[in-house]
Amino acid sequence: MTRSIRYHLDHDFNCCNAIAKALREKGINVTVSRQVGLAGASDDEQWEQALRTGRVIVTHDAHFIDFWRRQVEHAGIVRCQQGELSVGDVIRGLVLIWETCSSEEMIGSIIFLNRSLIEGL
Repeated sequence: MTRSIRYHLDHDFNCCNAIAKALREKGINVTVSRQVGLAGASDDEQWEQALRTGRVIVTHDAHFIDFWRRQVEHAGIVRCQQGELSVGDVIRGLVLIWETCSSEEMIGSIIFLNRSLIEGL
């Protein structure tokens, strides 16, 4: 059975509340750190939360690439370069990923959300 991607926005992700609101309006399941009691939590705690709940973590933080390199099975990572994309671009990119990838396809994957991906929309 193919399941829809569920996102978790890392606590230091810029404008995460606005992004989460826009994604929810499109029917996408998303959490933010403050909502799940992880405001100010470490990257390790954010990672563990995403692992426990089967959520794709969305982050600006390059440190999460180190988690990916460990080859621990996870729901996926979407890495956005801070300052490269507008809030609208991030929303469009996350919607595109949600529409075109299943949660099964995201397992163990990392997607670098960047201008060239967004311009392909």
